[in-house]
Amino acid sequence: MNDEIELLIDENGDKVYMLKKVHSRLDLLEENIKHLGLNLNQLNDKSYYKNKLIHREDGPSIENANGSKEYYKNGIKISEEKFYLEKELKDTLINKKDNKKKMKV
Repeated sequence: MNDEIELLIDENGDKVYMLKKVHSRLDLLEENIKHLGLNLNQLNDKSYYKNKLIHREDGPSIENANGSKEYYKNGIKISEEKFYLEKELKDTLINKKDNKKKMKV
């Protein structure tokens, strides 16, 4: 049974006991993920793209697994404040346009 279990030291220096089968499968998974150009820490992150540029119109373009958020328009990073000011202006203009259409009908 002892030859099926191995002792590992994690990134914090803590001892971790793991089945060798599980460890070898995790290594293979990590290798495949790196081959795809991903980072293991990015697996729980959400990101949104438009025309291959990081972009989102209705919220943060990146939602990190740690809870932080980043805002981008057409690949350019902007502050959260600027994002919501632009969104509010756009929504106001759309509402005014819709109201004008309703008045004509």
